[in-house]
Amino acid sequence: ANDGWKLWELQDNGIWRRFNEVMGKAVEAAYLANRHGSDVGLSLPHPRTGRSVNYKYNFASTPMTQTNTETGFMSNIRRAEKNATWELEDGEEGCNNWVPFFPQLAEQVEAAFTSGQREAELGLDQYRRYTYNFDRMTQKSLQTRRILRIRRVDLSASRVRPSVPASADPGAPAAVWAPTLIPLA
Repeated sequence: ANDGWKLWELQDNGIWRRFNEVMGKAVEAAYLANRHGSDVGLSLPHPRTGRSVNYKYNFASTPMTQTNTETGFMSNIRRAEKNATWELEDGEEGCNNWVPFFPQLAEQVEAAFTSGQREAELGLDQYRRYTYNFDRMTQKSLQTRRILRIRRVDLSASRVRPSVPASADPGAPAAVWAPTLIPLA
């Protein structure tokens, strides 16, 4: 079991982006409690600013939606049934600033990895192409030649655990944040 957390994604300009763990757990709890009922309001931290933002979730619609109640901006969301996803280290090697892959690229990388390939050349389009070395757990940009560390995150574990040595694991989040249910007008 993974502590009730499923992988949730939001569609942003045609690209599916993964919710962070805090938002994913909050949305999953709201989904399990209200998937066939009325809209649900949640106050969650904005993924970039950390500022508390009120969202309305409609789990009964097709597709499911998330609406920022302040701006009225609505996005499609989905609950993905995945056991693993991928992250890359964004910054200098060893900085432990892990960010998720674009979901479309994560799916390609997971398919190559689980098929037993040791290396694969993959990408989102003709300009964003990369060579993946699964022995070294690296991504090399074919355009810039920059090499970044990558890791496979096991979502089926009781704690989200990367497939890298323990010494490289940044550990649990520094802060614990609890979502707040909000009344909808």
